[in-house]
Formats: sequence, C-alpha cells, structure tokens
Amino acid sequence: MIKLRLPKNFVELENNTTFEKNIKMRKSIFILFVISLVFSSCRKYSDGPAFSLLTKKARLCNDWVLLTQLKNDDDVTNEDVTVKMAIENDGTYSISSTYDALGQLQGNYSNGKWTFGDTKDILFFYENVNNQYDDEPSRTFKIKELRNKQIKLVEEFPSIDLYNTYIYVQD
Repeated sequence: MIKLRLPKNFVELENNTTFEKNIKMRKSIFILFVISLVFSSCRKYSDGPAFSLLTKKARLCNDWVLLTQLKNDDDVTNEDVTVKMAIENDGTYSISSTYDALGQLQGNYSNGKWTFGDTKDILFFYENVNNQYDDEPSRTFKIKELRNKQIKLVEEFPSIDLYNTYIYVQD
C-alpha cells in the first residue's frame, strides 16, 4: 500500500491557488468591460465606422468627388455635373462643379475655411468672398458618415422643410 503524504498546510495552498485564480478572473472581466466600453463609445457618426485608427481630421482632409445627392431622400444626382471638393489640413476647402453646356465647359467654384463644431459631428464652411470671411458659416453640414474613402454630409434647411444629403467618395 502506497501512502501519500500531504503537507500540513495543503488546505492553505489550495485556498491560495483558488484566490489567485479568482483575482485573475476579475482582472480579465474588468479588462473586457473597459475594452467594450471604449469601443462602444467610439461610434461618433450614425453611418460611420465603429472604430478608426485615423483621426477625424485625417479622414476628412482629402480630395472628394460627389457620388450621390439626395433631396429629402429622393435621388437628384445629375450625372452631367461633376462636383469635386478638396478639404485641406490647413483648414481650407474648395468646391468646383463642372458641366458641358452646348459643347462649352461651364463651372462654378468656391473656396474658404472649414472648421469642425465642438463635438466634431458638424462641419462649418466659411466662404471666401473678396478675401474676407463672414462671422457666420456660409454652409453647415451634419456629418453622418466619415470614413477614409467615403463621407456623407447632410445640409438642413428647416424653414422650408428640406435637407440635402451629399455622399462623396475619395477622388
């Protein structure tokens, strides 16, 4: 017959191991909780990515071309008009639209300064008119989606019950 010798403090060792496992489990649960909290709070824009390694400014500053324009959810995109928008890191923007009218290339152009709103879900454009900028923005957009290769901006006109949605893709 084989006799097993257990140390006198075997019960203490067993309880100590259980305690260490319990602490490790609690740490793991806490870390998972913090990670889930961080990722759930990263979604800033209703149609945007849940998480991005790029800053909002880095995603916004790009050369864009208009893909779709909606008026109150009705598609009013004019395939004959090319709208391009450049948003620069230095806080400037330019928008150009070109179209062919009776064989002649026609266009419109505007430029100015841009800023984010306080919560970075609003984009303000201050148009440059004779090298001067108004105190009030000339255009205000709500950012619905802000990805590296696509943005969705909504411009609201509540007094006439109208809103325009612009979907731009990277040029």
